[in-house]
Formats: sequence, C-alpha cells, structure tokens
Amino acid sequence: MKRICILIVCLFAAFTSLSAQEITGKWYGVADLGVMKLRIHFALEKSGDTYSGTMTSPDQGNTVVPITKVTWDTKELVLEIAPLHFTYKATWKEGVLDGSFSQMGQSFPLQLSREEVQVKRPQEPKAPLLYKEEEVSFRNEKAGVTLAGTLTIPAKGEKFPAVVMVTGSGAQDRDEKIMGHKPFWVIADYLTRQGILVFRYDERGVGASEGDYTSCGLTDFAADAAAAMAWLKTRKEVDPQRVGIIGHSEGGAVAVLLASQGIPSFVVSLAGPGVNGREVLRSQRDMLFRVSGLTDDYILPYNEAMKKVEDVVLGAATDKETLKEQVKVIVNGTPLAGQEEEIIRQMTTPAILSLLQYDPAVFFKEIQCPVFALNGDKDMQVIAQPNLKGFEQITANGNKAVTIKKYPGLNHLFQTAITGMPTEYGEIEETISPVVLEDMAKWISER
Repeated sequence: MKRICILIVCLFAAFTSLSAQEITGKWYGVADLGVMKLRIHFALEKSGDTYSGTMTSPDQGNTVVPITKVTWDTKELVLEIAPLHFTYKATWKEGVLDGSFSQMGQSFPLQLSREEVQVKRPQEPKAPLLYKEEEVSFRNEKAGVTLAGTLTIPAKGEKFPAVVMVTGSGAQDRDEKIMGHKPFWVIADYLTRQGILVFRYDERGVGASEGDYTSCGLTDFAADAAAAMAWLKTRKEVDPQRVGIIGHSEGGAVAVLLASQGIPSFVVSLAGPGVNGREVLRSQRDMLFRVSGLTDDYILPYNEAMKKVEDVVLGAATDKETLKEQVKVIVNGTPLAGQEEEIIRQMTTPAILSLLQYDPAVFFKEIQCPVFALNGDKDMQVIAQPNLKGFEQITANGNKAVTIKKYPGLNHLFQTAITGMPTEYGEIEETISPVVLEDMAKWISER
C-alpha cells in the first residue's frame, strides 16, 4: 500500500530564489524521505510584486499542489504549504536552490535545479500498440458519480475474458502511477496482447473521474469497482461469464469484498491483504522500522501506543477534542509524543478507518470463485508470509480453486528488488516482473 504506515507520510516542498529573474520558471529535485525518494517539480510565476506557484510529483500522479505563502529577502527564502503543514527554507547557491523542509519535527534536505531528473522505464508501452484502445466512462448511479478510464481490446477475436483493475491506497489514476512507474498500464498492455480485455479507471476525484476521494472508504471503492464490472459486461466484446478483477494492495481488499458477494468470475490479488487491516499496518511498520535500523527500544513502545490509539479511534463516540486528549495521554512518553493532531487527522479519514475495520476472514468464507493470491517475499508493505497464509482460509469453505504463490526477490510492486524498501521503487528500471505478467495471463486464460 502506498500509504507506507501511519505517520510515515509523503512530504513535499517548494522553493523560490533570491533573484526575481532566477526564481520564475520550472525547477526540479528529488526528496529523500528515508523510506522513499520522490521527484518534485515546481513551476513559479510572478504577478507584480507577488510570487505564486505550484508543485507536482510525477511519482505520485502529478497532482497539482498550490504554494500558499512565500516570503523572502536577500538572504533567506521561507515557503509554506499550509495543507501539508510544512515549512521550506532555502538559499541560492551557484545556480541551484539549496535548502530543507520540516514537518512534524522532522527535517529533510532538498536541492533544486533547472535540470529535470530523467528515469528509464523500458516496459512502458510504446506506439504502435498491437490492440485497440478506447477512452470510456461509466456511472456509479448510487454514488452519483461518473468515472473515466481506458479500455484495451485485443486486436483479433471476440467475446474476450475481461478484467477490471483496482488500484492500491491513496488517490490513484488508471495507471497507478508511482515513482515514475505505471504498473497498471504495463499489466494492461501485456494482458491485452495475450487476448484478455482490460479496463482500468481513475479513482474518484482523480484524473477525469468525478467525486471526492477523501470522503471514501473500502465500501465506496468496492461500489465503484462493482459498477465498472456491471458496465463492462454490457460491452459486446466481453464474455460476461468471464469478467474478473485484479486488485493491487488495498485494491485486493476490494476484490475480496466483491468476491464474497459473487460479483467477479475470478480474482487476482496482487499483494492484497490476507490478514486484518490492523495487522497489515503493524507488520508494515515493524518491518520498515527494522530495516531502517531502529531497535525494539523505539519499535515496541511505538507499536504499543498505536494499538491503544487504534482501540480508541475505532471505539470513539466522542468529539475530536476529547479524542485528542485521549490520544495525547496514550502517546505521552512514546516516540509519537506531540503528534496527536496528525495521528487523529490520518486515522479518522474514511480510507484508514475502513482499513482498520477490514477483516478478510469474514469474507473468505463466502468466496466461491477462483482466486490467485500473489506476494513478493521482499514486500515490506504487505508482508508475504502471514499474508499468503491468510488466503488459505478460503479453501475451508470448500473452494479448492485457490492458487497461492510467493515470488522470491520481488517487492510490493512485484519488481526485482535488492532490499524491498520503498526507497528502491523509483530506482529500479523494471516496472513489474515478466514472470508475474506471464503467470497472471496464463492463469486468467485458463479460467
């Protein structure tokens, strides 16, 4: 899941320079956040004596973030982006902007230059495409939103098996862009060339889709996916008896939820949670902390505090101020001390609340369709061993059409990795292992 863990968040920064002539235009940099690196782009303008600008991150879907306040003199720049709660300070040094930004007591260096950081993505599809591609939209009538996506149709044949692709956590576009990669586009390209029709779409409020992502939880995402599947079955190119769902990470939870209702013909879970949401987050934190060099002196009180906070949040029948006081008492004296406001802000979002409440065991006993559950053994966001073990529960209801596979050397994105840390995602040229692509295509074609 792209939400690496509670309180490990993607931070952004912006800049200006000490010269009116130098400050305007585009600037580029790479922010090292410890658990990951993000390319950051800025575009600055001047109107009269006032500067303004925007920030985008191509590694996170290019969402435009306005710069809310810039103050500077001949010695120092101070920049603020209020919604992200951080401050950036920089000085001009020989053609670059050298500075750092701070948030929640943490500081990160960020140097910016005029030279855009280039990345190699050899698997990204290139024209001419050997299939038909169509921009389409569908309606979730119950939610009152129209969502947009891309349909890829094999060049030859008719009545194809088909899949709807559901992205992981965070506001994602149809390609599930992350760290310069477009994994859903790569998967769609491969499967379509193997005779499988694929539909991928922008989540609510992302790209060309209507709605508000921030107000949505798992049931909302599942409703959108169900509407996508219902629409897809009306297409003349589709075999309505062979329409499945591919869910990555949190999208795997959506797939399981729909499978328990008998909606898809089959499910492919790409590192989807096979254990409850609280366990996913706890094991994720534990793994990331340990490989980052932290010890039990930090990890154990952190996780114990988070467990108590989760109990309070899930059982909360009080107002935010009372909740804040309860959380403040819990985190006092722990590594989370002083962060109660940010903890509550994150944990009370519909997406996080629904993940904390999610228990796949409840749904596994109802699933009768074929299931293919995949995990990389270097996945540090959804840990393979306990996760894949969870999917074995499906067979207890008599469903023997369950395939479980652990891939050596692959990370959460199913890239061939060295450590599996999210910091590597953007540095690896491979978007997804060819072995995984081949296995998925073969398995789906046999359904």
